[in-house]
Amino acid sequence: MFSGAPLTVGIAGLGSLGTEIARWLATKGAPRLRLAAAADRDRDQVAQRLAALESDAEAVSLRDLPARCDVLVECLAPEAAAELLESCVDLGRIVVPLSVCVLLQRPEFMERARAAGTRLLVPSGAVAGIDAVRAAAMGQIHSVKVRTSKPPTGVDAGPVPEPKRLFAGNAHQACSAYPRNVNISATLSLAGSARQWKSGSTPASNETFTKLKSIATARWCEFGSKIDRASEIRAAAR
Repeated sequence: MFSGAPLTVGIAGLGSLGTEIARWLATKGAPRLRLAAAADRDRDQVAQRLAALESDAEAVSLRDLPARCDVLVECLAPEAAAELLESCVDLGRIVVPLSVCVLLQRPEFMERARAAGTRLLVPSGAVAGIDAVRAAAMGQIHSVKVRTSKPPTGVDAGPVPEPKRLFAGNAHQACSAYPRNVNISATLSLAGSARQWKSGSTPASNETFTKLKSIATARWCEFGSKIDRASEIRAAAR
C-alpha cells in the first residue's frame, strides 16, 4: 500500500470543469491526491468557490500556482493555457493539460517537457479507448476517425436550418480555427502514431470536417476528424 505523502494538486482555471475537478478532490478524491491550491484570473472568486466546496486549498495567482503543487491540472482557455505551460513545462512536475490543441500548435512544449523530466499526461476526454489507439499505433494505423456534437453557439454559429459544413482541413488547422472545440482531434493526432515526434513534422493527408446537425428541437454542431498515420506526433505522457 502507498504510504508516502499524497501528491498535492493545483488547478488552473475554476470554470465549470475545473470546479467539478476541485469538487471531486474535495469530497471524494483519492488517498494519493490532495487539492492544495487553485488559481484563475479572479483570485477572490477562486477563494469563494473553494470556500463553497469547504476546501482548505489556497487561492493563489496563476503565476504562483506551479510552485504550490506536484500535479498541475490546466483547465484554462486555450490562449491562457499556452502562457501557463510556458511557465511550468520546464519544472519537472506532472502537468495535465486539458487544452490539448495547445500541444499540437506548440509541439516544442513536448520536447521541453521531455528534456526537463516533466510528465505531460494528456487526458482522453471524450475519446474512449485511447490506450487501444496508442497500442494499435505500435503496428500500422491507416486512419482514425472521431465525431462529437456541440451546440452551434459553441462555435459562434448562428441558427442553421440544415447541416452545413463549416470547416475542412488538417488537425493543426482545426485547432487554430476551433481551439475550444477540437481537443479530441488533437488527442487522437497525438496518440495516433507510435513514433517519436520530430521537429517540423505535421500531419499530412488529414481531413477534419465540421457539420451542423439538428437533433430533436436543438441544433447541434457535429465535429469529425480523420487522422492519418502520416502524422509523426505522439503524446509525451509516460
